[in-house]
Amino acid sequence: MKVVSVFVLVGLLAPAIVYAVPMVVTADHSFIVLSSSMEPTYSPGDIIVVKDVDPANIVVGDVITFSFSEDKVVTHRVLDIEQTEERLLFTTMGDAMSSPDLNPVLEENVIGKVIFSIPFYGYLLYYVNSIYGLVLFILIPASILVAMEIRDLFKHNQQEKT
Repeated sequence: MKVVSVFVLVGLLAPAIVYAVPMVVTADHSFIVLSSSMEPTYSPGDIIVVKDVDPANIVVGDVITFSFSEDKVVTHRVLDIEQTEERLLFTTMGDAMSSPDLNPVLEENVIGKVIFSIPFYGYLLYYVNSIYGLVLFILIPASILVAMEIRDLFKHNQQEKT
């Protein structure tokens, strides 16, 4: 039973560690997919793990993550690459979209290239960050641990008296 518990615990914690500290898998960033623009490759709730890459090493067909605006990050597939005098421009499109993105991605806006994904785990992370997740994953286990310690203290005191 303990072996199964350890495997379940590792199975639940490993993706969370990869999301929180992507450097453990030699990546640089991690994101939770919020839209369906990349389905069926990546679905909402998937975690994508992104590695920094020199824009010159990006090829057509790569899936890149880039800054769309100051507070928005997008992950789409590269359809075309144009070299201007000043910089590289990437034409991108979501796999589920019927036409390319309106504006090309400037090379300085490229965050990196997706190296792998963890399906559906982002939903769990969203849940853990909610009030229900706080109660279920933090308050209840902490209460159980405190109750067990109090029980052990009383047991220890009873044994000393006898």
